[in-house]
Amino acid sequence: MKEQTKAKPDIECLTLELQTLAISLRDLTGRVCNLLAINL
Repeated sequence: MKEQTKAKPDIECLTLELQTLAISLRDLTGRVCNLLAINL
């Protein structure tokens, strides 16, 4: 039971990090798409 309670906050932290990463990725791809659109 101790391991389960310990793992839960880690999972929440991981999902938060994943969300932040996804947002950063979206921003990055958006910038790349804008650059490509300008070049095209």
